Amino acid sequence: MTSNHHPTVRQKHAPLKGGSSKRFKQHHAIFFIIVLAIFTLDQLTKYLVRATFSLYETKTIVPSVFSLTYSTNTGAAFGLLQNQTGVFIWLSVMVLGFIIYYYDAISKRLSFVIPTALLLGGVLGNLFDRIVYGRVTDFLDFHVWPIFNVADAALSIGCIILVIVFWREDSP
Repeated sequence: MTSNHHPTVRQKHAPLKGGSSKRFKQHHAIFFIIVLAIFTLDQLTKYLVRATFSLYETKTIVPSVFSLTYSTNTGAAFGLLQNQTGVFIWLSVMVLGFIIYYYDAISKRLSFVIPTALLLGGVLGNLFDRIVYGRVTDFLDFHVWPIFNVADAALSIGCIILVIVFWREDSP
């Protein structure tokens, strides 16, 4: 009998008591902590901006480099597709459905868990704004880039990491 079939040798992904692996449970925890952290940070920062700034008010943090500027956006990133809130709500729900449908596969690999959690946290943050306010609050202004928010940053970083992960897996 080989060691892979020996009852006392646990294989890399063998289930633990309760039918799920320790790694799988850790991945679940990491996923939900990241989603919750991104959503909470996004909503808290947007709330603080709405509560303390007038629309289009700017506070310079680093001259000619970075400011906080209260702006709103009814479109996508970079001001594309303005006044298409319904389309972006629908797209957000589709992304959410895709993640839910493929969650078991996503949660098996940390290389998918982290970027997908960033993506989902960002989607949920902006979806909340679109449903509650009819627009997204933006405030991070680097002067050489359109004004954005925490959700936009998380969503973009998550997408970039996923592209890199897929690209590396397809490379010979």
